[in-house]
Amino acid sequence: ASHELRTPLTAMIGVTETALSKDLSNVQYREVLKKLFEQQRELTNMTNSLLLLSDNRAGQQSYPQVRLD
Repeated sequence: ASHELRTPLTAMIGVTETALSKDLSNVQYREVLKKLFEQQRELTNMTNSLLLLSDNRAGQQSYPQVRLD
């Protein structure tokens, strides 16, 4: 799960750093914002899915005790 969350965050940081390091036109800045918005929506959907999955499994499963020694 952490890898799945880090990948879009890293991409968003890369897009932001690139945009900040250049002088872009208003149209180019708008394109960057559109990319970031789409990546944020995907990340939100993924996070919501992970939360839903963890909530469903936690409430329905009872795990047997296992000795570790």
